Amino acid sequence: MTRLDEKRVLITGAARGIGAATARAFAAAGAEVAVADLSEAEA
Repeated sequence: MTRLDEKRVLITGAARGIGAATARAFAAAGAEVAVADLSEAEA
């Protein structure tokens, strides 16, 4: 069992940079990760 087993997180801005790294870190720690991001062209 890892630190974040049975936890869920939502990461916004997860397409690149800090958001992407954060999503990877949460997943590696055992969390279920949902990610979201918007394209500037579509915003």
